[in-house]
Amino acid sequence: MKRLVPIIVIAVLAAGAAHYAYVRLHGKRGIEGPVLTARFLDADFGNAVTLRTPDAKIIVIDPASGRGVTALVDLLRQEHARDITVVLTNPSTDRVRALAKLQEAVGVSRVIRPELGTATEVWKQMLARRRCGPIAETALAGGDTLKLAPRIALEALGPVREKAHGGPDGSLVFRVRFGAKSIFFASQMATAGEADLISSGRNLTGSVLVVGDRGRYRGVSLELLSVVRPEIIVISSSARPAASVLTRLGPHNTGAALYRTYKDGIIEIDTDGRSIQVETGGGAP
Repeated sequence: MKRLVPIIVIAVLAAGAAHYAYVRLHGKRGIEGPVLTARFLDADFGNAVTLRTPDAKIIVIDPASGRGVTALVDLLRQEHARDITVVLTNPSTDRVRALAKLQEAVGVSRVIRPELGTATEVWKQMLARRRCGPIAETALAGGDTLKLAPRIALEALGPVREKAHGGPDGSLVFRVRFGAKSIFFASQMATAGEADLISSGRNLTGSVLVVGDRGRYRGVSLELLSVVRPEIIVISSSARPAASVLTRLGPHNTGAALYRTYKDGIIEIDTDGRSIQVETGGGAP
């Protein structure tokens, strides 16, 4: 038995070393307690984003119609999702089609959208054309805060309420905060909206910066990157962005790890409010 002791010790140490190497290689960090999960789905799901709060509430951000929402519905059903919340950062006919499908298939308890100003009547007409049933709505503008779950808040950063009018510069730009970590959704914000945001004087820091599909054309500016100071950047897009955008958002320029749904497939980010863990599902080379 004494002869076996050194062998057992060596085996335990080797296993510990292997585990440590795996952790270092895959960038795993300790996730303890309640977890907020953000899942950035790929083009097969219309590049929608889902959030799962620690109390199992599901929030779907910017679903797309067609095959994307069909695949998304199947996924939500597999996870037994019911009465979800839907965030539409820039309401459009395509988003309303997806909303109608989700309402019919899994149930939608609330829609969160930007303040639309004079475009509010157009929004109501879109809902009527798609025969959406009554849904509770929450319209947000910069400075508003909405509680999603205990310790989790959605902080609206834009649009500027006085300039709310729909379109890219009227997109709902927001940050989901959990403890010391936050996810900043830049949405489809264009140049003027970005300038308004930077000049607002608000604290715009975010642990994760999410660049939407519009990022393949323009991305976000160096000025916005300098105030957000992300640890992680996610490009949620069905196509490769311009080379200049990738250069601007690359780790050598930002110091942030860069993930792309068109390349990495489904990207899942877990946080307990103290640390962040990223896993990817694989995608096109």
